[in-house]
Amino acid sequence: MPFKTIVTVTGPRHDDSDLLHAAGLCERHGLHLSVLVVQMAAPPPVGEFAAMVSDAWFQERQEDERLLEERTAEVRALLAGRELAHDIASEYCEIARTD
Repeated sequence: MPFKTIVTVTGPRHDDSDLLHAAGLCERHGLHLSVLVVQMAAPPPVGEFAAMVSDAWFQERQEDERLLEERTAEVRALLAGRELAHDIASEYCEIARTD
């Protein structure tokens, strides 16, 4: 059975090399490209010092979410000019739920 879709995973700290390779394969062979942009969430603080660091943790999460949105927009822009069918999804995952 021939391939119909290629899935690639990227994130805010990844470069475009794998994404561009997958996009090129899809263009050459008429395949669909599915892109998942993932950012792992910082684990919440625990213990007696949790209240003191909760502001820092919240700010870190906000920055992570901003980076995820930024990377998703970069991927959209990169694929916008290409002639291939594609979809892009993003996910902000709690580390305990990544499976």
